[in-house]
Amino acid sequence: MTQHPFLRKVSFRTRLVALMLAVEAAVLGGLVWHASVIELQRVERDFQADLAQVRPLLNAAVETSIEARDAKSLQRILGDAITPQGTQYLVAKDRDGNVLAAAGADPRALPRLDASLEDAFGDRRYDTVVPLSAGGQSIGVLNMGVSIKREMRALDDALRENVYRSVSAFLVTLLLFLAVIQPFARRLGRLQQAAERIAAGDYAVRVEDADTDEVGSLARAFTRMTNVVRTRVDELEKSRQQFHAIADYTYDVECWVSPAGKLLWINSSVQRLTGYGADECLAKELFPWFPVYGEDVVRVHVEYQRALRVPVPRAERGQRVRSHPEPPAAPLHDQWPHLDGAAGRL
Repeated sequence: MTQHPFLRKVSFRTRLVALMLAVEAAVLGGLVWHASVIELQRVERDFQADLAQVRPLLNAAVETSIEARDAKSLQRILGDAITPQGTQYLVAKDRDGNVLAAAGADPRALPRLDASLEDAFGDRRYDTVVPLSAGGQSIGVLNMGVSIKREMRALDDALRENVYRSVSAFLVTLLLFLAVIQPFARRLGRLQQAAERIAAGDYAVRVEDADTDEVGSLARAFTRMTNVVRTRVDELEKSRQQFHAIADYTYDVECWVSPAGKLLWINSSVQRLTGYGADECLAKELFPWFPVYGEDVVRVHVEYQRALRVPVPRAERGQRVRSHPEPPAAPLHDQWPHLDGAAGRL
């Protein structure tokens, strides 16, 4: 699956931190939602408990008037019970469903009843019906609408508080990342950059970290390792220079070949003996066959391959080599191939 170009430019550390923050945000959002559900259940439980206490009082207030069919007294009782922040309407009906009195609402267009407090969020009013009885016998019902603004305000306050807590927790995590994790990541980034510079051949790099924690110890160990590597490289370079200083001024031709027989290096004596420069020999794939006389090619090839396979101190036979440019009478040159260890030095 191909990544978006923007994601390829973002470091793995940044993507990991962004993923962690996204997961935390999702978890905090889930906690806020769960807390809201629990708070709604609590508020509805308290609301239904308060309503259960009001129902007997309403039943007692209208019981006598309904039994006596006293519409004026019933109307006065209902009107006195209406409050803007409490009961918004009351409609009394007999057991046959006939309207006896109403206050705060048109009895011919009563709203539908709400099954739960959540159903009443739209109009901020809980519509319900209260059964009326006298002496254990049903005498009618009382439709009523109760304002739930107080309950909704409590839910909003609880939600706002949960959101503030979640945002605060998220900000604390972000600040913790900026104050602790980000400096830690920068220190690891310096180690990574130092390793890349060493891989590029810069062995003079140093990682300065005076902290006593694990990353500081790693940085100091890294610096010590760099010093050791630089010392070894300097020694190898000095050895190489000494070797070249000796090999370039020896009379015989010396060369380095790979185990496969490919020429890797040859000293400058080859030009004095054959007329071919070191660069010419390195550029030609047929070295050392092209300057050898045709009659000696097979024998030289056999000895060359044997020298690559089995280290021998010195070949006892020479071969004739054409000079470049070839003179009328080609001189005879002796060459003693030998193999130095398994490194492929001839």
